[in-house]
Amino acid sequence: MVRQKPQTDKNFDSLAKRFQKNIYTSRKGQLRLETLWRDINQQIPELNQQPLNILDAGGGQGQFSLMLAAQGHKITLCDYSEAMLELAHQNFRDAGLESQITLLHSPIQELPHWLAGEQFDGILCHAVTEWLADPQETLSVLPEMIRSGGWLSLMAYNLDALIFFNIVRGNLDRVLAQQFRGTGKTLTPTNPQKPDTVLSWINQWGLTLKSQTGIRCFGDWLQGDWKESETELEKLQQIEQMYSQLEPFKNLARYIHFFASKP
Repeated sequence: MVRQKPQTDKNFDSLAKRFQKNIYTSRKGQLRLETLWRDINQQIPELNQQPLNILDAGGGQGQFSLMLAAQGHKITLCDYSEAMLELAHQNFRDAGLESQITLLHSPIQELPHWLAGEQFDGILCHAVTEWLADPQETLSVLPEMIRSGGWLSLMAYNLDALIFFNIVRGNLDRVLAQQFRGTGKTLTPTNPQKPDTVLSWINQWGLTLKSQTGIRCFGDWLQGDWKESETELEKLQQIEQMYSQLEPFKNLARYIHFFASKP
């Protein structure tokens, strides 16, 4: 039995297939995955040295965890959406990595109940913050589940980028009214946050920020004569890597990846 969670947090049962098509297998999704993978490998040298015990909080269909499991790491993946977990199970089964993952049908708020006393080498929480009614309170349970010397990989949708996107698209009335929240029926996040806000949470949780990286600084803004091709995508990925940690470019990325350690 799954314990109740606040009804205002987003459950993706109805959007799981749409996520699979529009997010995970799209150009934008692949660019996000590749940039995030490079960033985490730079921050965690031991990924290639020894098996780690990793929690993927709100892990969805498990695309990122699948890459870690392929390296021999043990994954505990939780999500409140049964449809997402079914797709995650299918992905791990197809890859022959079922033995590397434990799937848990639970909201993040209830993880201390189901995983009482367990300490992880690291925790992933990617593209979850922006769908929570009270992200600061909800995510505050995660640091206590990280061992001393462990890490948190937190990727959050960037409200500043969303504001900029609406301006360049001519949605001026929306900007003047400060109406940026999605309805919950589309893939527009219901509660995006400013990077400085997320950073303040990390500090309050007693974690030490190690890096702050823009994920998709430019890929979402391409217009005009640019034509998508394998060669052009390789160029775009190189450019994303060049500028992802540089001001002012990283601050207008669609997502911000915060990597922090626990003393």
